[in-house]
Formats: sequence, structure tokens, C-alpha cells
Amino acid sequence: MSASTLSYILLSLFLLLAPQTLSAQSYRSERYTCEKCEGRGMVACKKCKEAGTYDCKKCKGKGYKEKKGKREKCQHCDGSGILTCTDCNGNRTIICSQCNGQGKYEIRYCDKCDAKGYSICRRCHGKAFSYTTEYVKCRKCNGTNEVVCPVCKGNPKGPTECSRCKNRGKVTCKNCEHGMVREKIRHACPVCDGTGKEDCGYCGGKGRYKSYVHLIPD
Repeated sequence: MSASTLSYILLSLFLLLAPQTLSAQSYRSERYTCEKCEGRGMVACKKCKEAGTYDCKKCKGKGYKEKKGKREKCQHCDGSGILTCTDCNGNRTIICSQCNGQGKYEIRYCDKCDAKGYSICRRCHGKAFSYTTEYVKCRKCNGTNEVVCPVCKGNPKGPTECSRCKNRGKVTCKNCEHGMVREKIRHACPVCDGTGKEDCGYCGGKGRYKSYVHLIPD
């Protein structure tokens, strides 16, 4: 076999296996025995009380019906008075609904959120709040755009006119524009509702999840 042929075969194997390797999800997990079926994968049928059959409800287990003093064979149970349980098909046990018949389950811990169930909010970066610039009423003049004259203290008296307010007692507020000022208003982040955290989308905010599929026997 030539070197070029060997290289071609190795390259083909790499391209074939690489997508599976890259797409494989790594996660931490722990395996437990199912508490409901105690690892058996099957539980007792409740419908027939683990008997496999139950009395026919049409004839109440008699196998016949009485009409005008005569006995007629029950057509529902063909005169036997009993019926095979439809839930377990007469096997007396059914597949465990908790482990889907596996007998064991895995608790897989989410690696996306490090099993915390949440991640840092992308909007506020974990600060839990954000700022917006808004116009609010000036606190100095209470939105009137006028303040008391600092020269005459709002009470002009005497024969001479107040040089600052022209005897009006008030002057224009220099702190605002028409009674309004721009301020940064703090708000709770609308994405995380002020918590700084977002529920993990991979595990639904639980940090872990159960898995019953493709369990390898010990």
C-alpha cells in the first residue's frame, strides 16, 4: 500500500468520525436505581390488581344475563365472566412509567450553566438594572423655571430697583431648561426582572435533567 493511499484512507476516516466527535455533548451524570420499580423496569398492574384478568362489568362476572326469567350468554365476555386486562394484556405487570422500563435513570448535570440553572443576564451583564436618560422636573425651581432672587431674597424694597430681578423677586433658574432637566433614571432590567440572572435555556433553569434513554447496563 502506497503512502498516498494510506493518507487518503486516514483522511477519510477522520472526516467520517470528526462530526460525531465534535457534536458529542459532554456532561456530568449520576446513575440511580428507579425508586418506583426498584430497578425491575416493571410494576404491578393497578387495573387488574396484578391478576391479569378482571370480572366482566356487563354480566358482573356471572357469564350470563337474565332477561324475563331466562339466562342468556354474555356476548361481551363470551360467557366466561372474566376479561383479559387491557392494560397489561394478562401479564399482571406493566412498564414502569417513571423509568420507561429501564430500571435505572441518569441525572445529567447541565454543562451550559455549570448545573446552576441560570446564566448571567446578557442585557445588564449581571448588574440587575439599566439606565435611561429622561427629562424630569427641576428640583431647584420645582418646574417653574424661576427661583428666588439671590440679591433681594425675593422681597425688593427701597427707592432703588433691584439690579438682578428688576423688583420681580424672582430670576430665571440656571439649573434647567424651561423647568426640566436631563437625568439618568435607574430601572430594573426588563430581561431578568432585576435579578441579574437568566434561566438556562438548555436545562429549563433546573441545572439538571433526567434521562432514561440508551442506558448501558452495568
